[in-house]
Amino acid sequence: MLAPVVALALAGFAAAQSTIPGCAREYTVQEGDYCDKISAAHNVSSYQLAVSNYQTINDGCTNLVPGQVICLGLTGADCAETYSVQSGDYCDLIASNHGVNTTLLMANNPQIDDNCWNLYVGEVLCTSKDLLVTPPPAGWTPPGSNLDDGDFADNVPDNSGSTTTTTTTAATTTTKAATSNNQSTGKTSNDTKDDTKDDTKDDTKDDNKDDGKDDEEAEDDDEDCEDY
Repeated sequence: MLAPVVALALAGFAAAQSTIPGCAREYTVQEGDYCDKISAAHNVSSYQLAVSNYQTINDGCTNLVPGQVICLGLTGADCAETYSVQSGDYCDLIASNHGVNTTLLMANNPQIDDNCWNLYVGEVLCTSKDLLVTPPPAGWTPPGSNLDDGDFADNVPDNSGSTTTTTTTAATTTTKAATSNNQSTGKTSNDTKDDTKDDTKDDTKDDNKDDGKDDEEAEDDDEDCEDY
């Protein structure tokens, strides 16, 4: 009687085990998934997801297939404390907000360059207070590590499905401001024209009035001469 029960228990235990050797957590890809979306939803850093699947997921994360089983973290190096980068973030700020030092933050996220200038919006970082990182395999470059210096949490790579550019927004704002200034200048110019026109009218009126007075005085002088 016990044999079937034991067999079922063993079967259930086997089913619970990872199908990927050395994997602590697994995930089955769904329609519409991309790497950073999976990372954010399941508390997996972008680096950890990439390094755990470096042999099956390409650098751009463009070869995911619905139904594909991927590893979310390797045993002994599975960081589940994460943070998604927001616009304007930088390493010291993120480290301070999560109670870790910058050295540990960068050690747990080896794709970050020495200046922390290649962060991008939507990137998921490991913010653990412990060192939980799988060293990059020989000859493999972590995705995101090749972003140009100065991207600084402004640009989102292709696998995220969107792009945000703070610099462009700032430039647009500047253009609008310049346009407003031009409009104001035009208004001032028109006002000056109107003022000049009004001044000219007033001067003409005054001149006419003075001429009229002079004529009256001349007539009076003529009359006085006739009386003599």
